[in-house]
Amino acid sequence: MDRISHSIAACHLRGNGVYHCHHSYHSSGILCYLTVASCRVLIESNENRQRLPPAPTRRKPYIDTSLPFLLLCSRRKPIYSQAVVATYVYIMTSGAPMQPRKRKTSLPARVFAPRAPNEANTGPDSLPHLGAHEPHAAPDNASRHMLRIGPAGWSYPDWDGFVYPSRRPRGFHEAAYLSEFFDTIEINTSFYQPLKLETAKQWVDLVSGNRSFVFTAKLWRRFTHDIAFTTSGSAEDERAVRAGFDVLCAAGKLGAVLLQFPFSFHRTKENMAYLSAVLLRFRDYPLVVEVRHDTWNAPETLALLHEHGAGICNIDQPIIGRSLAPSAQATSPVGYVRLHGRRYDTWFTDDENVPAHERYNYLYSPEELDPWIARVRKVSEHTQRSFVITNNHFQGKAVVNALELISILKNQKVKVPEPLRQHYPELNAIADQPPAEPLLFVLDRPRTP
Repeated sequence: MDRISHSIAACHLRGNGVYHCHHSYHSSGILCYLTVASCRVLIESNENRQRLPPAPTRRKPYIDTSLPFLLLCSRRKPIYSQAVVATYVYIMTSGAPMQPRKRKTSLPARVFAPRAPNEANTGPDSLPHLGAHEPHAAPDNASRHMLRIGPAGWSYPDWDGFVYPSRRPRGFHEAAYLSEFFDTIEINTSFYQPLKLETAKQWVDLVSGNRSFVFTAKLWRRFTHDIAFTTSGSAEDERAVRAGFDVLCAAGKLGAVLLQFPFSFHRTKENMAYLSAVLLRFRDYPLVVEVRHDTWNAPETLALLHEHGAGICNIDQPIIGRSLAPSAQATSPVGYVRLHGRRYDTWFTDDENVPAHERYNYLYSPEELDPWIARVRKVSEHTQRSFVITNNHFQGKAVVNALELISILKNQKVKVPEPLRQHYPELNAIADQPPAEPLLFVLDRPRTP
């Protein structure tokens, strides 16, 4: 058995009542069993094929066809000195539930949870949810399936008079102000430079009025964009990143660290190895990976993240060329969703006359949010804590959509920033308080091009 090389095999339901897929290993005349959760997996070689064992007499075998099944096996390299023989994998359920064995590459028991009867079993949203081996400790005493929704960043000049009051009172700070409306904000500045220790301490104090509040933060771009494979990011760079993150962790205010890779980061052997190295480097943080190219839409991606206990970021972006489509996946106890907007005309533009913020100048309509509401609920059900981050930030549109999502997903009225409701009067329908002053007309309502 130690000479068998397993790989990932996607199993499909055949008409003979068993799951059947083509597989290969380097051995001869070997018959073995692999137990994963409540399934019995029989692997038999073509050189010495055996008939399947009869079904148990006390219980009629059945097949749960309510969800697709992804078989994860070890990633040992094959021994090429031996002949390759074809094998077939049959997966049958005995009907008797079994406790999942603690294997390094085993899927968690919740992968086998039945889907809702009306839930479709096709498309990227139907890929299985993989759990981490050892869940990261929760940043606070939040209950299971905690869902937090908030915007990406807070330092935008165009938010003055939209999200923030035009005349700021003494001692005003954006993070403290937003913590009155949201339980999370994604730190954007940590992407451009490491978060300083003193700054992290200040931000922890600023949001202390909201006990449920936690930050998420982007990893420094030196580890995600300035890539030279194994040489990106020195030990000094790593220490600089950890200085601020460790302060947030110690205070229980770091919910996730986002590794945001660019569209040009494709799934290649070298990039897979690099991603694995970065995940190992920062494995003591609750990591989430965002990739944007469709080559990452593969079982190998889910397996890699699952192996490292890292979450996957489900994104909404303009689908141009081989852009990654929307999904509802989870590979760790941390679920993550990011909504970037759908500005097809400016997303990849290199026109110097187009301002950078136009990439994110987009307001989601209720019809566009509906599919994401279903996806967020699915991700939240399969994770301990989940984050939904709105990145369509221009003129406060991210705040508008975040408040709408909170109202729908948590079925409650929300506190709305007073300046924002003057520009987006539709927020009055979900606001928990009437306007401070009667609104006679809408103030320069921004429109999405």
